[in-house]
Amino acid sequence: MYPHLARWLGFIPFFGPPSGSGYGLLTAGIVLALMCVPLIAANLREAIESTPQELREAGLAVGATRFEVVRKIVLPRLRLPLIGVSTLALGRALGETMAVLMISGNALNILPQNIYSPISTMASFMVSQLDSALQDPTNMAIYGIAEIGLALLLLSLLVNALARLLVPRSLGA
Repeated sequence: MYPHLARWLGFIPFFGPPSGSGYGLLTAGIVLALMCVPLIAANLREAIESTPQELREAGLAVGATRFEVVRKIVLPRLRLPLIGVSTLALGRALGETMAVLMISGNALNILPQNIYSPISTMASFMVSQLDSALQDPTNMAIYGIAEIGLALLLLSLLVNALARLLVPRSLGA
């Protein structure tokens, strides 16, 4: 995938030539997306099944095809659950540590140069720096890691609280 992106989109600076290692932003994004798909699929299936059978049968009774029933009746009812489930998946992706730590290259850089550059997320930075932070006699590194952890906790709580507010309302609970 890397060579094709660099070949066809290399004129865009962010899609420049690959760094060569295979560890980076694109790989971490693909892995996180694949990890979130089952969560999204299971919750969306539940939301689809929560559509009352009477509505589907009414659509079919007035002469709509199955595709039209899905497009006009089922999909409009999925707008709010889709937002809620996507927010839940974002919360899971924010808290993911080890998969990103292993696949992202774990570079201590501020911003990636392109999508192939190694990156470090907040959670993976905390894990990778913990050993050296414990050897710091001033404990400033531990305080820094604790502040990063607090920021990550607050961000995850905010995202998950928002998702919990959206999902039950959309599923009729």
